[in-house]
Amino acid sequence: MRIGIDMSCVDEHKTGVGWYTYNLVKNLIKIDNNNEYHILAYPFLCNELKSIAGNNFSFHEIKEKYFRLLRLPIKVSLLAAKHKFDIFHCTYHIGPILKNCKLIITIYDLVSYIFPEMFKLKHCFIYNIMYPFLIKKGDIIIAISDNTKKDLINIFKIKEEKIKVTYVGIDNSYCVIKDKESIKTILKKYNIVQPYILYVGTIEPRKNLVRLVYAFNKFKKQKTEHKLVIVGKKGWLYEELFKTVENTEYKKDIIFTGYVSVKDLIHIYNGADLFIYPSLYEGFGIPPLEAMACGIPVISSNTSSIPEVLGNAALLINPYNVREFVDGMNNLIFNKELRQKYIQEGFNKIKEYSWEKIAERTLKIYNEVMVS
Repeated sequence: MRIGIDMSCVDEHKTGVGWYTYNLVKNLIKIDNNNEYHILAYPFLCNELKSIAGNNFSFHEIKEKYFRLLRLPIKVSLLAAKHKFDIFHCTYHIGPILKNCKLIITIYDLVSYIFPEMFKLKHCFIYNIMYPFLIKKGDIIIAISDNTKKDLINIFKIKEEKIKVTYVGIDNSYCVIKDKESIKTILKKYNIVQPYILYVGTIEPRKNLVRLVYAFNKFKKQKTEHKLVIVGKKGWLYEELFKTVENTEYKKDIIFTGYVSVKDLIHIYNGADLFIYPSLYEGFGIPPLEAMACGIPVISSNTSSIPEVLGNAALLINPYNVREFVDGMNNLIFNKELRQKYIQEGFNKIKEYSWEKIAERTLKIYNEVMVS
């Protein structure tokens, strides 16, 4: 088979979709020496992947960072025709203008349909125009959770057999660090003082960080020494969060680090007392699993795909109820027995998620679509 894969969503500051695509391709490189792959990626990524890829992988540099939705579909169509693609895997919005091969589309979530008020108009336009266009043309849709599959069926009325579910993996670099001095060194770099509660993810409305800040302020009234550390780059409509922080009593105890490298992030996870992920909606949600791999107990929401992914390994709460946040913080920080229970459940849970298994499952889907 000749397989094209779009990696234009993978830039230097990878977040959820970027990590999915990056790890999928890295693991396809590991497991598949037979099929012919054509990868569209930015120059820095082409150079990185060339160093580990076999001769069956070709890399095509893309420069269309700011106009990729207009220019890349043309480039994809031309490449598909030139190299006679059997399959093109659309990992994020981009597909060929002309359908000259089988199309596989990965859909992560449908949050723009469920919470449109939490997006800027341009984002809603991209999602609400491109998704129906790609879904209509796609031969197979990959959903990253059963919850996303259910949303696809409900919103787009897709036949169930057209949707395949593959979960997301956890990189084995996320682990418990025994060298406590190295943790302190990294924390100092970001002016983080222990003890602290941690959130990791893009700063945007659906992540529900305003309520987290309200809950943290209630928690602080108990005279605890904990800080709240928020790791992640600004997404969109984040102004309300920063205004809320500025007007709270304990604003000096809230630390924003911005985007951090994976190496530093692993240390920041390891230094936390508690990880909290209060998102209103997720297609999957990787950060809670990363925290579990680092031996940190997790509080998360009881909505969307999160219960499916985390099961009993996290304390699940109503993300609209600030009191439940506070009670959860108290339980998992100060109740040693309960804390240890969730840490151990977390270690058990992460064994279910492997990038190599996801790559194997995806390769199986490639084979299935060719005989369908």
